[in-house]
Amino acid sequence: MLVLDADTDAERTLHVALALEAALLNLSAADDLESVAQAIADGARHLTGTILVTLATVSPNGSGTRVSASGGMIANSADKAGVDQLPMHTFSLSTERHNDETLPLLRLHGEITPTNGVGIAILKRLAPHARLSLARAQHLEEITRLAYCDPLTGLANARRLRVALDRTALVANAEGQPLALLIIDLDDFRRYNTLWGHLVGDAALQAFARAIRSAMRGRHFVARVGGEEFAVLLPDTDEREARAVAAHIHEAIARGSSGLPSPFTASIGIGLYPNDVPDAFSLYAVADTAMTMAKKAGKNRTFLFEAIE
Repeated sequence: MLVLDADTDAERTLHVALALEAALLNLSAADDLESVAQAIADGARHLTGTILVTLATVSPNGSGTRVSASGGMIANSADKAGVDQLPMHTFSLSTERHNDETLPLLRLHGEITPTNGVGIAILKRLAPHARLSLARAQHLEEITRLAYCDPLTGLANARRLRVALDRTALVANAEGQPLALLIIDLDDFRRYNTLWGHLVGDAALQAFARAIRSAMRGRHFVARVGGEEFAVLLPDTDEREARAVAAHIHEAIARGSSGLPSPFTASIGIGLYPNDVPDAFSLYAVADTAMTMAKKAGKNRTFLFEAIE
C-alpha cells in the first residue's frame, strides 16, 4: 500500500511538472500581449483543473482592464448551473497570494479539490514567468504603438498608413472593390504658426484631427502623415461617397475652428481606384497631386484626380 501511495505521489508530481513545463512552453511561444494573456489563462486552468479561468490585466491605455478567458462549462455535463454559481477563487500574479484582488488577477471558477490544491500552489511557480512575459509583451505593444502613432494627435502616422494602404489595396485588387484615398492639408498653416505661435499651432492640429475623426465612420482609417497633412483611407468607397466624406470633413473643420484665434480651412485631394490608377497601391501619388491642385485652385476646396487635365 505504501509503495502504491509512493507511486501515486510520484505520478502526481510528474504530472504537475509536465503540466507546468507545457504551460511555460506555451507562454514562451506567445508573441503578443493577447496571446501571452491567453497562454497564462490556459496554463492556470490546466494546472488547477478548474472549469473556467479568467485573467484580468490593466488595459494598454491604463483606463480599464482587459480580460482573457480559458475554458467554460462542460457541454455534456448534467449540471446546468451557470459559471456564476461555481466556487470562485482569485490568485494575484503580482503578489502571488490566493484570494487577492491585485492585478494582474486570475479568477478560478470550479471546485478546489486536494489534487487541484497542488495546482493552486504551483501557480506561484508560474507567476514570475507570467509577470515577465506580460511585462515584455506590454513593452513591445507600447513600442509598436509609438512606432505607428502620431504623439500630438493620437492618430496613426505615415508608417501605419502605408501598412493599412498596402493591406487594403491587396483586398481591393484581388476582389475588384473600389478604394478611395483623401489627402487633406491645412491651408496657410505656416502663416498660422508664425502669427499665433507653435503652441496654438499644435492646438489647431489637434482640433483639426478631432474634426476629421468626427466626420468618419467605423471602417474609415485616419492618419497624420506629416506636418499639417492628413490622410483618410476609405475601403469599398466610390466617387460619390468619397465626395460626401470630403464635404463632411470641410463642415467638421469649420465647426472645429471654434475656440481658436482664427478659423482654418483645408484643401482635399481625392484619388480613386480603379478610376484613376490601374492598381490600388498607386493611390497616394494621385490623391496628393489632386490636393496640390486644390491648393493652386484657391484652397478650401476638394479636387478629384480624374478632373485634372
